[in-house]
Amino acid sequence: MGHFIMIVDLKVRNLIIIEKSCLPKGALFGIRNRFTKPNPEYHIVKNANFHTEVAPFIKYYFETDTHVGIPRGSGTWLRHFFNELGAEVNIIDDRVTHPQIDVELNYGAVCANGKIFKSLHNYQQAGVDYLIENQQAIFEADCGGGKTVVGVAAICALKQPAIIFVHTGDLAQQWAREMAEKTCGDAKVGLVGLGQFSPREITIATVQKVCRLGDKDK
Repeated sequence: MGHFIMIVDLKVRNLIIIEKSCLPKGALFGIRNRFTKPNPEYHIVKNANFHTEVAPFIKYYFETDTHVGIPRGSGTWLRHFFNELGAEVNIIDDRVTHPQIDVELNYGAVCANGKIFKSLHNYQQAGVDYLIENQQAIFEADCGGGKTVVGVAAICALKQPAIIFVHTGDLAQQWAREMAEKTCGDAKVGLVGLGQFSPREITIATVQKVCRLGDKDK
């Protein structure tokens, strides 16, 4: 009789979704432990001897009676984790693809600073290429290194509806300016925040506004 190998299906959506009934013994505990971290804010408040309702731990996963979901960037860890438990993984691409939006990089455009947008720097193009190949990435650069332009270029390359989360009004305005100066096409850019609520094919949203949205707005 051949050796039975358990296969665990990983459904890739905005998260990686796994049916709990398919998990090897001990796997759910390992996932919970891996994606639960101490909350720094809780310990700061407790050390100051203040009463707090802040949770002592932050969970980077969600769980229902039947499924567990974890961040998409955890695929490599999951593969090694299940291999150690004697199981293999089956990746199911369950992501939604929308009709393409009409947006292009507008090379030759004159920016507000008077400079002509000629091309991406080599390191910026490398970042965009990596994102397209891997479908997810973290791009790190110094202040003024052109991180926003990389994001704009990625949106133009993927041609999918996009939402950009920022934590300040200044960054929202920066993104709006970069989209206006460096792109062309019929795709509309909207803003959620700074007193506006106008989601479009490409939406720039402040985290503060999104957190205050009610179910009706969402």
